[in-house]
Amino acid sequence: MAWAHVQTNGTQTDAAGATFTHVYSTNPTAESLLVCAFVWTPTTATVSSVTDTQSNTWTAFGTIYTEVSFALTAYYALNAVGGANTVSVTLSDAAATYKRLTCAEYSGIATSGAFDKTAGQAQANPGTGADGITTGNTAATTANNELIWGAAMERGTFPATTAGTGFTQRQRYDDTFFM
Repeated sequence: MAWAHVQTNGTQTDAAGATFTHVYSTNPTAESLLVCAFVWTPTTATVSSVTDTQSNTWTAFGTIYTEVSFALTAYYALNAVGGANTVSVTLSDAAATYKRLTCAEYSGIATSGAFDKTAGQAQANPGTGADGITTGNTAATTANNELIWGAAMERGTFPATTAGTGFTQRQRYDDTFFM
């Protein structure tokens, strides 16, 4: 069965607080893939936990990427339990602000062993364009019809950033974070 995008939506706030939640606008279906990307400041805060009201197991894609002002990370829940769902991200710093949480749902993904590659890059010179974050690391796919998912952030703006050929931009927040 081919995978399909079901929904993407998000929540944002500039209020301080360690925990931030997002309610899926439509109940996720059983056995789907849930993916969430999260941006915050200060970069010294770390993710303490990612949970949801369906008790799904959330796994980090990889590391936390940081630049001068913001941090970004992403988590996924494979073979999710269906039904009304609220995702909660808790950070190590109650003073954390500028929080953006975007969550997506995909159907038709294998319910185990679905992830074979990750790649990421933090821009060393934010705002300069000198070492653009979208041209660094790569991860070659190993099969046809694979889902390639990504998130990006910058403390500057993304006025001209678009999804590449064959890709779809699903969410965007005030020119600093998109998925």
